[in-house]
Amino acid sequence: MQNYLNTILSAIQKEKCVIIIGPELLDFGNKTFFELMCQELPNLDNHQNVLDDFSEYIFLNEELIQLKPGPQNEKKAATMIDEFYQKQTAFDEPLRKISQMPFKLIISLMPDGRLRKIFDEQNFDHRFGFYPIDKPFDQIVEDPSTQIPLIYNLLGNLDVFEAVITFDSMFRFLANILKYDLPNKVSKTLESASSFIFLGVHFERWHTQLLLKIITAAHGFNYSISKNGSSKDVSVFVSHRLQLELLDNDPVIFLNTLYNRCKELNILKKPALPQSVANVFVSYSHNDQIIALAIAKIFRSQNVKVIIDEDDMPGGQKIANFIAEIEQVGFFIPLISASSLFRPFVIKEIYDAIDRRKTILPCLLDYTLNKSNLHTQQQTFADEELKKIADEMHKNPTTEYPELTAQRYQWIEYKKICSVVVNELKSIKGRQINESDIETTVKEFVRDIKRHQGHAKPKSYK
Repeated sequence: MQNYLNTILSAIQKEKCVIIIGPELLDFGNKTFFELMCQELPNLDNHQNVLDDFSEYIFLNEELIQLKPGPQNEKKAATMIDEFYQKQTAFDEPLRKISQMPFKLIISLMPDGRLRKIFDEQNFDHRFGFYPIDKPFDQIVEDPSTQIPLIYNLLGNLDVFEAVITFDSMFRFLANILKYDLPNKVSKTLESASSFIFLGVHFERWHTQLLLKIITAAHGFNYSISKNGSSKDVSVFVSHRLQLELLDNDPVIFLNTLYNRCKELNILKKPALPQSVANVFVSYSHNDQIIALAIAKIFRSQNVKVIIDEDDMPGGQKIANFIAEIEQVGFFIPLISASSLFRPFVIKEIYDAIDRRKTILPCLLDYTLNKSNLHTQQQTFADEELKKIADEMHKNPTTEYPELTAQRYQWIEYKKICSVVVNELKSIKGRQINESDIETTVKEFVRDIKRHQGHAKPKSYK
């Protein structure tokens, strides 16, 4: 095995090694991971309403289950499976070792988020993607590297209830991948790799065969896999320049050996101490307060210092506080919605952030910013508010109205600057928030912040 290790280590150091991991990374005795899961699922609450007769509707070879009819049952089953995955803490140690080795691409045949969590716990920068079951999109926009590796869940993402767990989802997945292929950045990484490590996979499974076909097709090579005569397939597969070899090794023993060799070569990544990533200001309309506070909480969990107004103060006071606070931050994150785009203080905050050359990262709560008639709507709305103020002040012309006067000034200024703000926001690539998965979007913002640090600031408007 020494020669193979040297080959793999050389490929790792050249950033030409891809690792593929599956649930058989651990030894579950006479049972596979899937069999163990199917044995456990009936013990979970509500299984009677979701899972079909287990004695008849478990498909071991395909690692799929049958569900009872019901519009939400696939989502409920994904939740149950995710609950089972979360209990499997024995995966933590081997996955931690994998995270510390300098792989640029880790393809997981497990649809859970444990590996991402382990990366986060060690403050390792990374990106995450998964293949969608039935919609074409390529969410991987940058090349993976050993500094910022890509974790790619081939069979979906339980966090968003989108995973290949039934025949129906498998057929939709296959129809999608045969039509749209893997994301371009994943395909290119596979094409450029010289070594592949499969740990904890069954080669006769349809998903492993599919992945092998993709890998070998990219290199123009036909492959064959033969059984080693045991009830389990071998769990380590190495390809170097597509000279395929099978190694009959225990996955954890092989992983430990490879990890120790990486340690000897001093190429392991070291867990980083928690440090404040950056200071950000979150601007929002009070109507969006619930989601704004949820976003701020997740930012803080990612070691980002957040300044956010949590009180419902008058617009003038908000602006006064903002002027003092904006100087403390390097990044400005406005929550853009049908509410915030029609609020003078939000538009004013964004305008002042532009003027102070802050890096602006828009967070889109809806699609209002993309409306073609947005400018007209803003001007009309401002005129209506100004008319209301004028009507109120004309009721008693001799009375002073300091609050109404301040509001009038805000709306007049709003009319002057709203088009500048909207045009600037449209020129910046924002991120659409998914309220069912806010954490993923916020983590993408943290990565955006890290990439922007040290870059040039946006132009200033005077």
